Amino acid sequence: MQGIEVWKNNSLLNAKSQWNTQEQKLFNVLLSDLNGDKADSFTVTKNELEKLFRVNLDTADLKKLTKSMVKKGFSLQRGKNSWSEIQIFSSIDYENGVMTMNLTKESLPHLYELKSFTKYMLDDVFTLNSKYSIRIFELLKREQFKQKASFSVGIQELRDFVGVLPDEYPKFVNFDQRVLKVAEDEINKNTDLKFKYEKIKQWRTITEIKFIYLETGKVKIPQYLNFKEFNKSQLETIMQIGLNKTIEINNRNSWSIEPQEYIQAQARKTKESCPDNFFGYFKKSLEEDWAGFEEARKLERDQISIDDIKVIPPKKKENRTSSKSKKPKKDFEEREYDYEELERKLLGWDK
Repeated sequence: MQGIEVWKNNSLLNAKSQWNTQEQKLFNVLLSDLNGDKADSFTVTKNELEKLFRVNLDTADLKKLTKSMVKKGFSLQRGKNSWSEIQIFSSIDYENGVMTMNLTKESLPHLYELKSFTKYMLDDVFTLNSKYSIRIFELLKREQFKQKASFSVGIQELRDFVGVLPDEYPKFVNFDQRVLKVAEDEINKNTDLKFKYEKIKQWRTITEIKFIYLETGKVKIPQYLNFKEFNKSQLETIMQIGLNKTIEINNRNSWSIEPQEYIQAQARKTKESCPDNFFGYFKKSLEEDWAGFEEARKLERDQISIDDIKVIPPKKKENRTSSKSKKPKKDFEEREYDYEELERKLLGWDK
């Protein structure tokens, strides 16, 4: 599980849901296993589940999990008075130690069409024991790429986001201790994120929570970028924009280019321009393709390589003995050609 990434569509990340800790972890395993094949089913074995959850699962446990998971979905708010309820699984089957989770048609765009997404490590999720901690971790990861040192969320919005029901922790002191404090301890101790939070009051009422990122040192840009050091937040911003843009270009053109290719092209453009605001220019170049990467790649793919052209030597004329097929007399001496040699010269193969 170490080193496995999860790319979660922000349409799902921002949606309201009621998933317990086990269900969230299993869903993140599913997300980490998705690929370009756009499969509509996902399988996991009983042994894999026991290793993931570090518990022994009997038949009753598995039945409870499948019954609960098949009902799970997301509530997507589309406007002030419009929303959609999306069910993720059409059915879940269990046989001979293998669980098969079949996805609904409506869920597929939210799983595969990643126009905007949040990326994090799967093993970070599995270090968190509270279902609320997982949701706050996702929130912190989502906001991290906006290049801000902090952000604020209203109390009711935060309760809805993490999945606290109206009758749960109605008093803020309980919400603070059971949700916020637990998340702060778990996330800071077990993941790559470090943060603290402050309570924002309006008069005597706490109306917002301000999340503040704590600096954890600097991270060098990957070697292929070959630039000066950026801080961790700037580096992750660059990577996120590069990933989003690459996915957009791949979807538009049915390509499978790697994010590194796109980021490198914009890096070269930025380096050549030598701007004063290096990070700002680089970020804008990634967002708007100032290097002309997509158009250049289209031109490359439209060109036909000379290696693909096959030259077929002319066929030799058949000798005919019939008097009707006698060759006309010539008043010049006919030259003989070595067609293989001529082909090499025309194509430049003898250089």
